[in-house]
Amino acid sequence: APATDPTILGRLEGELSQLNSWSEKLARLSAVDPSYAASLSPNDDYRLLRALAVWEHTGRPLSSYPRSPCLMEMDWRCIYLTGDRDQLSRNIDLRCEKMVKAGLIQEVQSLQLDPQSPAGRAIGYQETLAFLSQIQQNGGKIESDLDALFVEYLEGFQAATRQYSRRQETWFRRL
Repeated sequence: APATDPTILGRLEGELSQLNSWSEKLARLSAVDPSYAASLSPNDDYRLLRALAVWEHTGRPLSSYPRSPCLMEMDWRCIYLTGDRDQLSRNIDLRCEKMVKAGLIQEVQSLQLDPQSPAGRAIGYQETLAFLSQIQQNGGKIESDLDALFVEYLEGFQAATRQYSRRQETWFRRL
């Protein structure tokens, strides 16, 4: 399938955000590509948006594009490792701390990311961008306030990462 046009994607994101439910969004896709709409998992906004963007860009439903026969012939077994949830949470917290110590804040500063870009919404980058924005807005704060902001930032980064880990595990259990 062709690449998606960023202008169309942006417009469609805005339009879909005005809809109240997944069923309304799915109905919109079903009107132009019912077979692809039927294949989507509930709340798979990313794929729904892509399918609508392809339709608007080309006038062809995404389901009309051939799938790679190689991919369809593969045995797609899914195996994942899991362990004690408390230990995993501790490991995640330590990993986040190591990333910050290794220069995550400086990396994000140097990249000058748009907070609305896919990279800007990634876990770690999103929290760092918000932290840097708070520092910039409150440039005259005393050092103890900056310490509190940093602790809040790090805890938010760790919490978002742990939540993502939980969502991954939930997803794997459903397979």
